[in-house]
Amino acid sequence: MKVHTKNDKGLNLELCDGEVKSESKNEAVVHAIARRGKRERWRKRLGKKKRRLKRLREERAVAKEVREEEASLKNEEFGK
Repeated sequence: MKVHTKNDKGLNLELCDGEVKSESKNEAVVHAIARRGKRERWRKRLGKKKRRLKRLREERAVAKEVREEEASLKNEEFGK
């Protein structure tokens, strides 16, 4: 039976022996729960980042259109 546990240095160890200590099992479960929470927080942060980038991209596109329109108006004025 393989159980991933955490030793006191914070490294993952693989126990391959048949007998698994109950505290090791508990520690592995606690570690898995902590990893899941960490992953959820990471996904949430990633979503916020993507939304922010999307908004900025749209704002830049609008600003570019405005600049181009102003430039074309100036060109028309000088062309007269």
